[in-house]
Amino acid sequence: MIEDATKFTTQAPPADRADDAELLVSLISAEIFATASSAQAEGFFTSVGYRLAAIVAMDDVHDLHGLTTRINALWHALGWGEVRMDVQGNGIVVHHHGLPRGWNTDASGHWPVVLRTLLTSAYDRWFRVLGSGNSLRTTVLRASEEALELYHGV
Repeated sequence: MIEDATKFTTQAPPADRADDAELLVSLISAEIFATASSAQAEGFFTSVGYRLAAIVAMDDVHDLHGLTTRINALWHALGWGEVRMDVQGNGIVVHHHGLPRGWNTDASGHWPVVLRTLLTSAYDRWFRVLGSGNSLRTTVLRASEEALELYHGV
């Protein structure tokens, strides 16, 4: 079990192990979307995103640089790319690139929704743990197979 993001030394899993994870996520997401409404399925993956965010210790993070460093430790350990964050106007733009690709086992086509929901909720939770107010929202600005851009603000 991952205890906190400061202790990550794990490399990305070997390609064949990554394929196993892809297959498992594909099967789980297909089953969830087959038995639940779209809103329920997205709610489930939002909760998983919150749990993913909880893996990363935030008690000693006090600024955007520290947050970025800590989050990137998690993404590097998972082989899920990395993030860069910029303050723009009254908010923060999250540039997450190097997303997991090639989910060839996802015949149901749910992976883009699953990934977008997981990441949006994880980033939203991290901002809230650091004191973000209820009036601020985390929304998707752009999404592609390679990158996700979010905005956290008004």
